[in-house]
Amino acid sequence: MPLSTEQKAHYNDHGYLVVENLVSEAQIREINAEASRICAEAPYAKNTPMVHWDMKIRQGEVTLPDADRELGVFKLSDMQHHDAFFQKYLRRAPELPVISGLLDAQDLTCVAMQLVMKPPKHGQWQPYHQDSFYFPIEPQAVCAAWLALDEATVENGCLWVIPGRHKGAVNDHITPTGVKNLNPAFLEMKDVQKEKGIPVPMKPGSVVFFHSKLPHMSGPNTTDFRRRGLVIHYGNSAWQITKHNARHDFLVAQGRPHPEGLQRPKPEPVPATV
Repeated sequence: MPLSTEQKAHYNDHGYLVVENLVSEAQIREINAEASRICAEAPYAKNTPMVHWDMKIRQGEVTLPDADRELGVFKLSDMQHHDAFFQKYLRRAPELPVISGLLDAQDLTCVAMQLVMKPPKHGQWQPYHQDSFYFPIEPQAVCAAWLALDEATVENGCLWVIPGRHKGAVNDHITPTGVKNLNPAFLEMKDVQKEKGIPVPMKPGSVVFFHSKLPHMSGPNTTDFRRRGLVIHYGNSAWQITKHNARHDFLVAQGRPHPEGLQRPKPEPVPATV
């Protein structure tokens, strides 16, 4: 879909944009089926390169019958490196024209891919954070496309954002205190003005695009219904990696690669001195 002037202005001013009905019901069924297959083949309660189990499951606080094992997974990650379906999906994702318009770029790189899940009843909250804290990329303007695979409501843990805060700095992030069974890497942005946050409820097939410096969070799932979302982070392929030890296995999503940018090869190891 072409991006309107008003949509781009909203993204630039507020740091996020919701596009409704961008992904078809058939595509959502395909995504959910592949996610279920991946979960079914993973060893129970043991993390793999793609499958990450909820901390309550890993520690034995919650035990699920085999028929419900998928409800113990809180995240799939790096599917673009390990799964043929998601590799193919990346190169035909319906959000690519919108990303091109938001980033003013035809050459796009997938910086990260995750399928985030909030199981019914025990789906955890995630505190306010900025994705740029995790991405050593300059400029700090990676754009996430968060696709609702289920209806996302305040009660089952939809996203919350702080509009306009993407224009500020990237704050330090810390581990929240006094929280039990928090999943790994659930860090909290310091000095965040939580009172300025607003919820972003979504219907299946809708996508929220948001800037990597925009503070966002999601609440716990207190309902009987799960909440899943496929989130892909995109950058302009010409952008630069700012840390020598950063991962370099970013994949081209659209256009040509930029070996001098995000697709540059990993540095050769320094030989040991004798």
